[in-house]
Amino acid sequence: MLKTRTANLLDIVELVEDLPEYHVKRGEQGVVVELFDDPEEGYILEFGEPSGTSSKLAYWVKPEQIKRVTPRKAKELEIVELVDDLPEYGVKKGERGVVTTAFSEPDEAYDLEFVDESGTESRFAYSVKPNQIRKQEEVANETQTRLPFAPPKVDGWDMASVSFPCREIGHDYYDVIHRKRDNRWIIALGDVSGTGVGVALLLSSVHGAVRALSQTRSPISKVMSEIDRYILENSPANKFLTLFYGELDPATGIFSYSNGGHNAPMLVRRSGEVERLHTGGLPIGMIQGVVYQEASVVIQPGDVLVLYSDGITESVNELDEEFDEARLIEVVKKNLGRSASGIRDRIDEALFQFVGTTAPVDDMTLIIAKRTIEA
Repeated sequence: MLKTRTANLLDIVELVEDLPEYHVKRGEQGVVVELFDDPEEGYILEFGEPSGTSSKLAYWVKPEQIKRVTPRKAKELEIVELVDDLPEYGVKKGERGVVTTAFSEPDEAYDLEFVDESGTESRFAYSVKPNQIRKQEEVANETQTRLPFAPPKVDGWDMASVSFPCREIGHDYYDVIHRKRDNRWIIALGDVSGTGVGVALLLSSVHGAVRALSQTRSPISKVMSEIDRYILENSPANKFLTLFYGELDPATGIFSYSNGGHNAPMLVRRSGEVERLHTGGLPIGMIQGVVYQEASVVIQPGDVLVLYSDGITESVNELDEEFDEARLIEVVKKNLGRSASGIRDRIDEALFQFVGTTAPVDDMTLIIAKRTIEA
């Protein structure tokens, strides 16, 4: 009886000649299913079909009929975009996928996974060449450059912001949008959950949804419900985000908002009193049919509104202590007399001193809006 042993994980080989009896050709890559030790070394190989739904097996393949392909592990969130169609795999130009395996020899190539809109099925493309894709850095930069680099100049207001991603693709989403028909300013801040290709897809989806729906005449509660519905229908399953959405009337100081599970922004009054903006509902994209509530506050001259992601308050020091909300409030209160950028810089300084040499654990985003005091 022949002895066999199980192949190493990802023991991938490529044929150096045709094997017509098994309907596989030179250049095809497969995985070793079993190795034979006796009487002469040989291999059983499995070759995947382009559809990914079936496979072909080749038996008793000799060592001289194959060459080993050395894979390297893909980077976390190594997202790519196709620059041409791959009809043999059922994927088209412009689709984005995640690298599952990258091969360093004989020529660099990639195995990719594409998630459909429902998030329930995946399609795979094998041995995709570098010239057929755009790498993660380009895709990430395209998504991130859509976000505002600097806050707008608004009469009677002083605004500042900062965002530090701790990954190659940030998970924090933020935007400041002007609605010209009624001179309202939309301020949005969110945090996307999870890892993988779904993060980039969700960031792109929420950016488009907020930009489009903020220009409608719908009440804020309806806007949030529509964003929730759109994300559920157009993003991979098991991906969601927290989202705070607010509309500022700069003339009156009325700030109307709805909070979809995000860290409650703090309104620090000129007197030092602190109000938290909790009203809203569940995070976006979790379940269908969520009804969101909305509320309003009036921001008076000298008051400061602080929106932040949990990367700020959950930053830890060398003793594994969190910076927490209490420290954030304390810094803002001590610096109420400063400009918005001055408050931002003092928060950044306090964080730097607190964490020391500890690496960041999450993206950190701050948006600060201060109503200026009339002379």
